[in-house]
Amino acid sequence: MAKLSCILYAIIGFIFGLLIATFGGIAGPVFEKTLFGAGFGMASIIALPLIYAIFGFLSGAVIAILYNCVASWTGGIELEVEKKK
Repeated sequence: MAKLSCILYAIIGFIFGLLIATFGGIAGPVFEKTLFGAGFGMASIIALPLIYAIFGFLSGAVIAILYNCVASWTGGIELEVEKKK
């Protein structure tokens, strides 16, 4: 669960990084003295996936631990699967 969350959140972070980089490239010349420069946009492509991946891993691990504790008390989720002929 933690690995899966890590990868999914890294992908989401990369998408947000691309959006911020795009906005930084467009708004950079307009707001020259703010954080929305091209450098900030490019840094977000690297930083956001890493930050999202770390928090995704940690949240996935916590959720998995909590689920396992609750599932041991309640019996968890039961599924009945039938094979179609």
